Amino acid sequence: EIILVDDGSTDNSLKLCHEAAKEDERIIVMHQENAGQSSARNRAIDSAKGKYLAFCDSDDKMMPEMIEKLMIASKNNNAEIVMCNATKKIKEENTTARIFLENVLMDKFGEQLWKFLFDVKLWDGISLPVGRFVEDAYVLPELIKKAEKIAIIDEILYDYNFDNPDSSSNLKRY
Repeated sequence: EIILVDDGSTDNSLKLCHEAAKEDERIIVMHQENAGQSSARNRAIDSAKGKYLAFCDSDDKMMPEMIEKLMIASKNNNAEIVMCNATKKIKEENTTARIFLENVLMDKFGEQLWKFLFDVKLWDGISLPVGRFVEDAYVLPELIKKAEKIAIIDEILYDYNFDNPDSSSNLKRY
């Protein structure tokens, strides 16, 4: 299944989601008033019926074979978590000390959820904190502690776009 949660978009996104759902019965569309990324993800997690969870941000791209490769790695290694590599397109600008430090901290502490495939059972009792920046950092250690086995695919399977000035990663929080 593919769960698309429209978090109060003001563009044509919801219409595109519904059009995609007409083309593929595996696609489930949900709409909510803007409540933030964590709220949207929590809603999708609560609704998921499959064995695995994976996340994709609206301005990023999964490689077409990403989910298949992560699932195969999970099955072959009996792993509850599988991680892959990602491209990271950083916007080009004058790098201030603050921007440099933010990028270092994000790389060191912010392993993003979209680089992983999770066994859905790991999410029992875990939800993303609403209203927090880099919410991934709050739940990822808990998920990793619950997993008995983790596999890593040393392959770029996700295209992370940091160039979008409106993305949550680029919004000023200070």
